[in-house]
Amino acid sequence: MYVFPTAKNKVVIEKMQKRNLTRRQKIFVAQRGLKPENWYIVKETDEYYQLVSKNGQSRLLWKDKQ
Repeated sequence: MYVFPTAKNKVVIEKMQKRNLTRRQKIFVAQRGLKPENWYIVKETDEYYQLVSKNGQSRLLWKDKQ
């Protein structure tokens, strides 16, 4: 699903498929104080994870720089 730019709205909204967390991602999410069994991953980049919960909440978890 895309929202095309108009005079008022310049944002593109993408609908992405939710995926279950891997073991490594579950450990990362648990260290940030969230319950991994309640979250799905929507997007992973080098900088952050974009998560969505089973009840519809959304979070960005920034990865630590090493």
